[in-house]
Amino acid sequence: MKRLLILNYYHPPQGGVHRIVKFIKYLPDNNWQPVVIAPYPRGIYRYDDSLSKDLQQSQVFRTPSLDPMHLSFSRLDPQTVSRHRGFIGFINNFFIPDNKIGWVPFAVQAALKIFRQNPFDAIFSSAPPFSSHLAGLFIKRLVDRPLICDFRDAWSQPNTLNRGYSSFRLQLNRNIEGLVVKQADMITAINAPILEGLQNIGLKKSTANGILPQGFDPLDFPLNNTRPRSDKFTIAYTGSLTKYRRIDVLARAFRELLKRKQHLAQNIRIIVAGVYKSEDLKIARHLGVSDYFEFRGHLAHNRVIEILEEATILWFTIGREEGPTVSTSKVYEYLGARKPILASVPSFSPAAQLISETSTGTVLEPDDYLGLADLIERLFHQWQTNRIDFRPDAKALQKYDRRLIARQLAVHLDRLTAEDGAPNI
Repeated sequence: MKRLLILNYYHPPQGGVHRIVKFIKYLPDNNWQPVVIAPYPRGIYRYDDSLSKDLQQSQVFRTPSLDPMHLSFSRLDPQTVSRHRGFIGFINNFFIPDNKIGWVPFAVQAALKIFRQNPFDAIFSSAPPFSSHLAGLFIKRLVDRPLICDFRDAWSQPNTLNRGYSSFRLQLNRNIEGLVVKQADMITAINAPILEGLQNIGLKKSTANGILPQGFDPLDFPLNNTRPRSDKFTIAYTGSLTKYRRIDVLARAFRELLKRKQHLAQNIRIIVAGVYKSEDLKIARHLGVSDYFEFRGHLAHNRVIEILEEATILWFTIGREEGPTVSTSKVYEYLGARKPILASVPSFSPAAQLISETSTGTVLEPDDYLGLADLIERLFHQWQTNRIDFRPDAKALQKYDRRLIARQLAVHLDRLTAEDGAPNI
């Protein structure tokens, strides 16, 4: 079995990056043994130990990291971190490309030690944080092994991560990004807009590249569509609420629904599972619908799955300001839950295209609360008669099975390592 070095900054018990966890889980089925380098778990505000069950076939080497977040406690309250986002963003301004740059020398040193003891055959870095790609590039140069750089978000292309950057800082990031994409052996991205943007930054036509989409793990949904029917029509949102992702449109839609048919309220509830701000609670209170919202905060992945399976319909939003490259990972887990999806997202977004491709729901513009109210009312009446009209495209959904995506990564790795002439050190 070949060995793949994976640079994974946000490694469990740090929650959030399920993509890498599932690669680690399924790559051994494709003759690749994951060897993971990750920092010691400190400054964690999305703690999730439930993901550890997927990591039993991997070796994990922990390192220090000169990360400002590591100066805090080992675990942080998610709501506290959310309240101080502005201050954290201010600190981040002093680091290029991000505040994880202090991990790079430790990751490189660990990789060299691992390589001397038991050489690996290829390197896989995934970002953000984009410092992971720099670590991968240094390791590639030192051990002469092929490097795949994976983009879960855009780096210097317009997005909320670099909103507010000075032109100098943005150009510096673009230059570093260009260096990475020119020297990597392969570039992968979660969607086409990110990959197309990289072609304008320095991605060579001769460099291998491909889309490895986000996805869902069917084994995470053992009770899919077999749970007892809830006595309430349940709308679920699982994910963080941010400056650009707010509950305004859902709260306004629900208020509109109450104006039309007050009697529906006693049979409807809305669950919000994820990091939120006090402003989100204020919105619900101001609109007079807070009694129908259940804000549960950050939850472990297994508890999120329970909410998705329990829900009647699923809702999510992406702000127009987030740019054309954003493809939130939560919508792919929604696909796995096989429930109707209401997407308050820009029509040009990859998420909107995904909903259309898989026939898993309806797309509305982010501020269309009247249209959202109409859809909720229609689905409620269908639920009452136990006849919700939901016919997803099974063939389209299959493309987003995490097992298949891991197999595609393994195929790329097999090709890159087909000619093994690299020297050991």
